[in-house]
Amino acid sequence: MQYVSSTDVRNHLSKAMEMAQREPVMVQKQGRDVAVILSAQDFSRISRDNIEDFLAFSAEVGKKAQKKGLTAEKLQQLLKQ
Repeated sequence: MQYVSSTDVRNHLSKAMEMAQREPVMVQKQGRDVAVILSAQDFSRISRDNIEDFLAFSAEVGKKAQKKGLTAEKLQQLLKQ
């Protein structure tokens, strides 16, 4: 990962964008990490992976809830409370 200052990004945004095509770029302000510049491809991959992980987790929780007797009707009652 490359590290650049927020001032450098402000003054040389196109260079930071080019760097992000190779690897993520961590933007620092006063020595603290404040943002990351990612390529669109990396962002899409991370987003897709997170969605897939969430869906798998949700399916697992749903199966466990069904095994313990939770139905759609019981869930609606719980949510109303």
